[in-house]
Amino acid sequence: MASRIPSLGDLSRRQVLAALGTVGVVGGGAVAGGSLLGEPEPIETTTPDDNTSQELAERHAPTLYFGAREKWFPTDPREFTTQQDGETVLDGFTAFDEYTRRFMESGDPPAPAACYHVVEYPDRSLVAVQYWFYSAFDQFTTNFHWHDWEVLHVFVDTESEEPVLYVASAHSTSVPNNEFLDPETTRPSIISEIGSHSSALGVNDQRDSFQRVPLDGLIADITNGPLELADLASLPVAYGLPRDEGFRLPFAVPELDGQPVYEDDRLPNVTADDLLAADVTVRSFSDLSSPPGDLPMRETGYTFAPAVADGTEGTGVDTEVDYEYDLVPIEEVRDITELTGPQLSFEFAVPTAAENAIASHLTAPDLPWEQDRFTDPSLDVSDGRHREALRERYGIEHSNTGDRLVGAIRQAVPAPDAPDGEGVTTQESGVEGVCLLESDPVAVPTFNGVVAFQDVPEGDHRLTVNGAGLAPYAEELTVERGQGTGTIGVDGAVTTVANEDAVRVEADSESNLTNLTVTDDVGGRLYDGTPPGENGFAVYVHNAGAYTAEVTDEDGGSAAYRVNPNVGDDSVGLGTVRTGKVSYISFVVDILSELRASVRAEAGLDDEDGEVDADAELDGDADATVEADATVEADATVDADADLDGDTDTNTTVEADATVDADTTETLSTETTTTTATDTTLDGDETDDATRLTTETTRTATDRQTETATPTETATPTETAIPTETATPARRPSDVEALVDAIELSLVTARLSLEAAEAGDEETANDGLRVLQEQLEAIRGALDNDDGGVRLSGQVRGLVRRRLQVAQNRTETALETPL
Repeated sequence: MASRIPSLGDLSRRQVLAALGTVGVVGGGAVAGGSLLGEPEPIETTTPDDNTSQELAERHAPTLYFGAREKWFPTDPREFTTQQDGETVLDGFTAFDEYTRRFMESGDPPAPAACYHVVEYPDRSLVAVQYWFYSAFDQFTTNFHWHDWEVLHVFVDTESEEPVLYVASAHSTSVPNNEFLDPETTRPSIISEIGSHSSALGVNDQRDSFQRVPLDGLIADITNGPLELADLASLPVAYGLPRDEGFRLPFAVPELDGQPVYEDDRLPNVTADDLLAADVTVRSFSDLSSPPGDLPMRETGYTFAPAVADGTEGTGVDTEVDYEYDLVPIEEVRDITELTGPQLSFEFAVPTAAENAIASHLTAPDLPWEQDRFTDPSLDVSDGRHREALRERYGIEHSNTGDRLVGAIRQAVPAPDAPDGEGVTTQESGVEGVCLLESDPVAVPTFNGVVAFQDVPEGDHRLTVNGAGLAPYAEELTVERGQGTGTIGVDGAVTTVANEDAVRVEADSESNLTNLTVTDDVGGRLYDGTPPGENGFAVYVHNAGAYTAEVTDEDGGSAAYRVNPNVGDDSVGLGTVRTGKVSYISFVVDILSELRASVRAEAGLDDEDGEVDADAELDGDADATVEADATVEADATVDADADLDGDTDTNTTVEADATVDADTTETLSTETTTTTATDTTLDGDETDDATRLTTETTRTATDRQTETATPTETATPTETAIPTETATPARRPSDVEALVDAIELSLVTARLSLEAAEAGDEETANDGLRVLQEQLEAIRGALDNDDGGVRLSGQVRGLVRRRLQVAQNRTETALETPL
């Protein structure tokens, strides 16, 4: 066995991108997205005489390399046919059970064979030799079925008698095939994926291992063009051979009627040992707490070569062969009229508002001669540049049937630069995912975390992503005709979460939702799309994050929610969606409360010390005072005397006096000793029983500063002592404590605005929001002041900045949003 070359998983991103520059030279430009209109019509072809067909088939028949764990090798389907109602059929139970019995008894794969078919393109110097490989069973990761037909197309120029294009089939027509334009070898090699038999190409000197990009003096095994899209790996768009490239791909155990298929009485010779080995399989994706990390990589097992005199000649390498396979004209097996067997399917979990829904994908292979690509193999060419080469050289032209959807599967993890439980980031998923479009019941696997749906028809689709040990992801999307290449997720990134870290965020809605955006304070947007289902939404997030969830309904209304899951939470319920101003102001109150808690923790303050009354009691007889003596050193003075009830005859003001002292160096301090009177009449009328909000800061910044400052002749109980270069601060947190007071004052303003909005007083609410904008801007100025601003630890400083920006943005949105 030849030594294995470094896999793509071993390479750095820089090496991959550098290698891809070479791919561009070999094969041309980037992949052509886009579609032309109309359904493709097969080009009329003819069949050469038997001798010509046999000669071509023998000349280009491939060498086959299988994985060490493979159970089902290509065989002659005639060995396993039965008669049903006078028809010759391939029955799933019979073929699987009989193949297993014969393999077990002899120790050798039964009746190795490939069925060949040759077509000519009239008036063109081009023929295509097809090699159809039948296996009795297919056990892919989630895509399992009785019977499996894989195909290799070898396009040959009849004038040069040399191959011009190899096309090896992937899992379905939705998955880009592995292709090579203008090979220098007469015979390709096929490297088969265990269980599924998806075919990768081997054209370089390392025939038993797939290489996606040029490396170490070896050419790549494909010439598929790269997909140039932001935030996606610029890898050649072909399925490849994931487990041979260092990617982890677990397989599922196929079930029938809720039980493992080997327990069915109609398979007496099949046991668990006759399926793929336990070290590469899982029983359930959802039962795993996290993606499996110990899956073995691919190892080469048996090698098959065609049973012809020069079976390994033309490969360019010496090959040690374990078995020979017969070349059978496919006409000899065309008396088979049907492939039978009950449907096997994998049930995809789909997050919806009430509970996760179930979507099944169906895989029922057709007989080769029932497929359009049997008569016109050019229909199977998936790379745009390769189609263009056939058009330019031979006048073979097809429109695509639809557009392309692409994306990369990412996994959320705690952000290393954020305090615990305060933010996430994303990284490459530890396992390949499986994607399902509702419009196409065939599951599409990822390669290197990338998914590419080929020829997607226009219209509405539901995308579901499942992975071993990952919580499900789903979104609804619309493909417009002629859009070319479109992305899924957030700019092409689909963020998933390990089951052990996943928290289900859910809400009900009385109207359909058209968009849901979930944004983490550190990781940014993680979901941005239309949630599936009706009457609400459900989405999974990581328990280490702090999120803003924003929804839009079909009437154009919007709402925002703050989501702070805890470790151990299974779900967070947001109740029933209520759009409008109240939602956004409530959100601002929530995030300012978080901001205050974070800064208080940094200052070492307990929960009660200096805290504004969180319940904001209503007292009709008392004039409320907020003593927040906080000077924000932000190179600006903010004096926002706002009449919150809009009535100039009432004494209702909020004074946020943020005074700048450009000469101070170490602290966020305050020169403000005024008492801010907030006699707020919510209904705008001067009555004896007017409701007023009463809050009082129990301990002011002035008190704290006075306790620690060195007394001077000019200091008074109502003045803040400002440290100078010669003064030694007794308590370093004093500047942070003043920041706490400034945040508490802004929180009071936000609550006043919220009460006004809840009472239906939009004008008063907006007046308060304008005051709040100035208060928040003053706090930002203090944070941005490198010479005399607030000194916070790196993680907390970054967190405060981010949350402050979120508060500012949603305050602006609240101003613009009607009640």
